[in-house]
Amino acid sequence: MRKTYDFSEGKKNPYASRLKKQVTIRLEEGTVNYFKDLAEETGIPYQTLINLYLRVLGPLPSGFHELETLFQEIDFADEIHWISGKMPLEFRVTGPVACPLKGNLVLKAVDAFSDATGLQVGGEMTLEKHVPVGAGLGGGSSDAARVLMGLNQSFGFPLAPDTLVGLMISLGSDVAFFNRGGMQIGRGRGDRLEPTHVHGMPRSGFLLLPPCSISTAEVYARVKREKPWEGPVRPEVRIGENDLLSSALACSPRLQRIFSAIAPLFRDQLFFLTGSGSTLVWLPQQPSPIQGRLAEALVSHGIVWREFRFVGPSKPWK
Repeated sequence: MRKTYDFSEGKKNPYASRLKKQVTIRLEEGTVNYFKDLAEETGIPYQTLINLYLRVLGPLPSGFHELETLFQEIDFADEIHWISGKMPLEFRVTGPVACPLKGNLVLKAVDAFSDATGLQVGGEMTLEKHVPVGAGLGGGSSDAARVLMGLNQSFGFPLAPDTLVGLMISLGSDVAFFNRGGMQIGRGRGDRLEPTHVHGMPRSGFLLLPPCSISTAEVYARVKREKPWEGPVRPEVRIGENDLLSSALACSPRLQRIFSAIAPLFRDQLFFLTGSGSTLVWLPQQPSPIQGRLAEALVSHGIVWREFRFVGPSKPWK
């Protein structure tokens, strides 16, 4: 390979004007489901997550908290489009959900990849935002993981698997979860992962999205004061348990009012806060639409709901 090349007599690509044209293709539901199933088979996750339970075990010397949580991947995600081209990278956010450009995890993932490989990422990248910010669904973490995996694949896998996972962990505690997805137990900061499976659980449900968001940092700051790990020895963990619930409700009076109003409608059912909030999750034991009195109650509080299904289970580690 030469160090330099002379393109002074090169001919312009006659088809260049046909490039960078966006095309929308409408697919039948069966076709979409086929590709979702194919993604699961290949072990390449592309979605967001819920925490089926979350326990805070105590503070760590790093300033973070030691957790034990059960992650589950679900079929709800943002969309990311990248057209490779000249530097610098043009990045924009579109879609129904507002999202700041400053500090965006997609850009942090691009910078981390470039720093680790010495490769420059140019062209146009668009984040089509569908997952609410501050919802406890790991939308930003999922975006960062997919950007790192996508760039690594596009550039011929310059990063070894262990290095790639290390970059993911550096961007956020739950980013590495999306390297495999499915259902995993997370320990430490949530970055020590172990694939698992729970038998007999519903594999679909509803996300109840309140008209408010919560700062994860504020929730954990309050957890430091509440210290749930100092209570009596707790029994075996149960699905829906979340040590962050009381702190999250204290940080958001609006969510507190919503939770107090609708929680009685889900008595004796799997109804819980995911992560640090603000999203609430309902896992009905039998398929059940949201309608009637329940729908009226949710609408009256400005709650938007979305049906989801589990993705996975994850494949064993290789």
